[in-house]
Amino acid sequence: MPTDRETIVVIGAGIVGVSTAYFTAKKLAAEYPAEKRPRVVLVEQCEPGCSASGKSGGFLARHWSDGTDTEQLAQFSYDLHAKLAQEHNGPERWGYRPLNTFCAEIDRIPVMPAKQHKAVHQRTEAESVVTSIEVIAPRSHSTSSMATVEYSGTSTPTLLLDTDDSQQTSTHGSIAVPEVGSVKEVAPEAVPWLKTDLVNKLRQVGDTTSTAQVDPLKLTRSLLVEAKTFGLESVRGKVIDVADTGY
Repeated sequence: MPTDRETIVVIGAGIVGVSTAYFTAKKLAAEYPAEKRPRVVLVEQCEPGCSASGKSGGFLARHWSDGTDTEQLAQFSYDLHAKLAQEHNGPERWGYRPLNTFCAEIDRIPVMPAKQHKAVHQRTEAESVVTSIEVIAPRSHSTSSMATVEYSGTSTPTLLLDTDDSQQTSTHGSIAVPEVGSVKEVAPEAVPWLKTDLVNKLRQVGDTTSTAQVDPLKLTRSLLVEAKTFGLESVRGKVIDVADTGY
């Protein structure tokens, strides 16, 4: 690499690395003429967003860290997502969309259809119940729903739903989830594709001003494209060591 200019190296092209490279390159482009601008080089051994950054649910919540150490960070992050989407056509490029979010208390759900139960083995009533917290993206004409499930015994399942059809404080780590009893109950019909015969209660825990979703892989790669317009250089390679230069 040429040494006539300072070089800033960012390792890893996940969302953190790409975001760091994007904002660094953007700031330097605004402060330096091209011939004197420090170089920004992003090093990645596979494809951008090839690991966790490209496979998450992409769910965004502005207030779900309120009352925790990360409250200001979460609010800043949510607002920054909206700003980036506005600046770079996020709805089209990486599926940015504000959402109405609901929490559903649902009846027991068989783990398998009854016929499959008999084929495998006779399950007890407790084994035939799924207790879960799920985040489900709204159904569209082209995509199916996504869900993450946690099993925790036989109590009544709770379901978190995000839906296009459009507050919060049970703390877990740095995430503050709504206290169910403090949130207004709505009719199950508010989520048209939900099987209303399974729903005991449905409450809205977020709206289009406080919850949203993105496609994380498309977001990562779109930010990389934008970073290159500010002079970012991308290198395919594996970092095996970092030399101590005396800083």
